[in-house]
Formats: sequence, structure tokens, C-alpha cells
Amino acid sequence: MLRVMCYVFRDKKAFTLIELLIAVAVVMLISAITFPKYNDFTERKRLESEAKQLVDVLELAKKKSMSSDLYKTCSNFGGYKVDVLSNSYTLNFICNSVSQTVQTYNFSAKNTIDLSKIGAVTFIPIDGTLQTEKNYILKNSALNKAIQITISRVGVISLGNIYDY
Repeated sequence: MLRVMCYVFRDKKAFTLIELLIAVAVVMLISAITFPKYNDFTERKRLESEAKQLVDVLELAKKKSMSSDLYKTCSNFGGYKVDVLSNSYTLNFICNSVSQTVQTYNFSAKNTIDLSKIGAVTFIPIDGTLQTEKNYILKNSALNKAIQITISRVGVISLGNIYDY
């Protein structure tokens, strides 16, 4: 009888319930540790991506102003302006002292511009400079992190590092 039982268990090719429970527990433990870090990583990348997109739109406005990229019907070109609000920003074309919206961009729900920093940046035609230096701080409420965008008077646009606020 003992030989028969040994023969039956020797060819066993399945997992026991305990082995399956241990494997599931290990997978759940690893998931519980890594999932919050993954969410932080994606929010951080979203903050960086939206800051880079704002920098790209600012660069576009500067280049279009420098090249005097205007409509045929415009007789008094005033440059391009980026109007930044707390949850969106627009690229505007200025002709005859009237601002015309070219494109509107929205931030994600968790990313907003610091309310003390909102306002417009107008790039002067031909040289692409500004009247005054401008700073924007894009904040992510889920991470409590922010990133600063600086535009100097001569039109140099720089993106800072992510920091805690």
C-alpha cells in the first residue's frame, strides 16, 4: 500500500492550495508596494509633459513674432501673445491692437498655474523680446510638486526642475 501511495505522489504535476495562496500573497504584496509609486511617476511625467508643452507654445509665439508671421489682411502687426490662466492657456495673434485666438490648450485636472502668476506674455515683433520678465509656476495638486517656467526680457524661455511646494 505504501508503494502505491508513493507511486501516486511521485508523478504529481499540480500545485497545492497553500502554494497558490503564497504565490497570490507575494504578487499582492509587490503590487501594493509598487502601485502608489507608479501613480506618482505618471503624475510627475504628466506635470513635466504639460510644462514642456507650455514652453513649446511660448517658443512658437516667440518664433512667429520674430518672423512676423501674419495674415494677409493685417496692416498693423502687434506680435503673438500667450494668455495663461489657472487651468488653460491660449496662443493669440495680435493685429491692429486686437487679439485673435489661434489655439487654446487645457491643463489636466490636477495641474494648475499658481494664481499669483497668471497673465499674458506678448512677444514683440522682429526681435521676440518682452517688456518685463515673466515667471509661471505649474503645480500638481496630487503630488504637491511644482515646476517653474521663466521667460527673460530677451525672450529666453527656461524650464526649471520639479520641486516640492
